[in-house]
Amino acid sequence: MARPHAVVVPFPGSGNINPALQLAKLLHRHGVYITFVNT
Repeated sequence: MARPHAVVVPFPGSGNINPALQLAKLLHRHGVYITFVNT
C-alpha cells in the first residue's frame, strides 16, 4: 500500500506559516508524506 501524501500550502502572510508547519509535522508523525509549498 502506498504511503499517503499531502501538500500543505499556507495562505501568504506572516502568521500563517507556523500553524501550517505544525499541521505538517503532526501529519508526518502519523505517516503522511508531506510536501510543504511556501510562496
